[in-house]
Parts: sequence; structure tokens; C-alpha cells
Amino acid sequence: MNYNHTPKSNHGRRAILLLILTAGIVLAIVYLKQTTSREKQLHLAVPADSLARPVAVPDTTVAPGLLPAQTDTVSPSVLADTVLGKDKRDPYEAGYEDGYGAGSDDGAARDPKASYDETNNFHSTREKQKYAQGYAEGYAKGYDDGEQKRQFNIRELPGQP
Repeated sequence: MNYNHTPKSNHGRRAILLLILTAGIVLAIVYLKQTTSREKQLHLAVPADSLARPVAVPDTTVAPGLLPAQTDTVSPSVLADTVLGKDKRDPYEAGYEDGYGAGSDDGAARDPKASYDETNNFHSTREKQKYAQGYAEGYAKGYDDGEQKRQFNIRELPGQP
């Protein structure tokens, strides 16, 4: 083995090849950029006269009076207790809590009965009446606290708006 003569390296050839390849890619990008950015000339296939252009014709195979009118309103639906689970709270307490929340919001906004809604999902008439009674009392207390900015017994600190 002769270590005095190292084989000629191909580093120079590789560098030139890499330089030519890079220049080719750059030139291709510039060419494609210029061809896509040129304004395309629009040629109308139809005459300029607007009467000669095709017009969309609606499908009116059924007389308008034959189909029933459809409303845009959404009908509310109540999910079954099996999906929601039965409200395990006492009806009076549930009504009071719900009424207090709605009343405190309305009191803060000073808009009486804006969100008053004592509808509930209890089944028996007695439970519904207890819920409504609790809701009315809770709403009255919540509205009073909301007006005075004391929702849920949270009082404002002095000096704050």
C-alpha cells in the first residue's frame, strides 16, 4: 500500500453539480412564478348581448298552494328523565335555587320578570306546585339581592363600582 498518493477527491465535482442543480431549481421557480402571475385574457364564448345568455329556470312542478307552509321556529323538546336523570333535589329547594339565580340576574339588570320561568320536569302536581312556590320566593329574594348587588351574598368592597 502506498499512503503517499491519496486518490483524487470528488469534492470539486460534487460542489459544481450541487451549484448547477440549485441554479436550475431557482430558475424553474422563477419561470413558474412568472407564468402563473401573468394576467389571463378572458374570452367570452357567448355573445356580449345579454339576451343570448342562458338563464336559470326554477323547477316549479308543484303549485305553491299544494305544499304545506314550513315555519322557521324551533319547537322545544324536553329530554326524557332516563337521559337527563330525575332531579333528585327537593322540589321546593330546586325551585328556590333556580328562581334565585334567575332573579339575581334580572335584578342586576333591573329588568323584572325578564327570565322568570317556573316550568319544571317534576311529575306530580304536588311537586310542581312546591317547585313553583319555591321559584317565586327564590326569584323575589334573588331580584332584591341583584338590585342591591348582593348576589349569592357577595358584597362589593367599598370604593369599587
